[in-house]
Amino acid sequence: MGLFVLGNVTQAVVRSVVYNRSDFNAFLRPAIEVRFFDKNFLIDFLFNSYPPFFYTLISLFSPFALWFSSLLWALSICLLSYYCFFLCFYFIEKSSGRIVPYKWLSFFICIPLIATNVHMGQSNTLVLFLILLGMVGLQAKEKYSAWIGFAIALKVTPLIIAFFMFLKGKVRSVGYIAATTLLLLFLVPIFFYGFEKSMEMNSLWVKNVLAPFFSGQEIGTSNTGYYHSNQSLDAFINRHFTNYAVEKYGGLHKKIDWVIFSENQAKFVGMLIKTILVMGMSVLTFWKRNCKTTWFYELSAWLILLLWISPSSWINHYIFTMPAVCCLLLGVDLKKPLQFKNNFSLWMLIWFLFFIHLGYGSYMQSFSPIFLGSISLLLGCIHLLVKEKKTHMPSIG
Repeated sequence: MGLFVLGNVTQAVVRSVVYNRSDFNAFLRPAIEVRFFDKNFLIDFLFNSYPPFFYTLISLFSPFALWFSSLLWALSICLLSYYCFFLCFYFIEKSSGRIVPYKWLSFFICIPLIATNVHMGQSNTLVLFLILLGMVGLQAKEKYSAWIGFAIALKVTPLIIAFFMFLKGKVRSVGYIAATTLLLLFLVPIFFYGFEKSMEMNSLWVKNVLAPFFSGQEIGTSNTGYYHSNQSLDAFINRHFTNYAVEKYGGLHKKIDWVIFSENQAKFVGMLIKTILVMGMSVLTFWKRNCKTTWFYELSAWLILLLWISPSSWINHYIFTMPAVCCLLLGVDLKKPLQFKNNFSLWMLIWFLFFIHLGYGSYMQSFSPIFLGSISLLLGCIHLLVKEKKTHMPSIG
């Protein structure tokens, strides 16, 4: 563990200071320029689609030297990764009343995803931590779900978790989430940038990012595309059912890709599939929604849908599959590994592990291995929650 942290933190600092190839640099520079040099991140820095509040938070690192900022950020991501595991297992065991076996396997399976987030200086682990903190806190008092609002203010896609909670009947919690999100998005930046500039940046963000996201249109930033590292549903369809990958990557794509759609048709098909997935998962969530033992299975499945629905889900975003990996361990029995029917979860984890280790290098990533691997996790979560809801009466409360 110590060597893992040392190696990845060192790589994070070197990428940031020596090569300027850390995503943390891409966060920090706009944060400094916007706050202190009157720039506008949606005009002068088109490579990120984060809201102004995100840059407000990152600007807190501006007083420090770059090497110290990147070191502090990398260590924070390592620590948050540990607490994400802790919160996952705490939530699973508290809601299901069962002890999760083979906890060490979860770290082993998630190593590539954790490492990618640490050495690239990404922010997804922070967002996942806030979601899990809100979900665990909700079990004690509904007001603690406000932490999910914090996550949404940093990255809009966790909004789907608020929808999940609405389906579970936690209307008051949704209110806390909405209030926190609006407060952080629109009020807090005023204290950093002033009223006029804050409103201008927020309106541009809504116009260029939020509105296109919900309408299915192309987001007005330069960090979207169907290239290899994008493992979203949209990218999968465009790489394998249009001529995109055949022209860009060639090789095996010429033989296995089924070119039947134009780009516009692929967008329509993507929207249709997303709608079906959300409707299907909504039905499963609403069915016996008072059954408290399935909360974590459902949350894990919705987090995978979060990755598929987003127009851009980079490999580092797949840290959101960590909860699914943890909950599938409940169905693992290493004493009888070959009994597929009774060990479905184990085989789904093997499927996921196999595919994520195919994702090295741009050419291999162009075949969407991370996306294909996540299918197994979604199937595993659905299998567990359907089995649980069939065999347990819902607990009213």
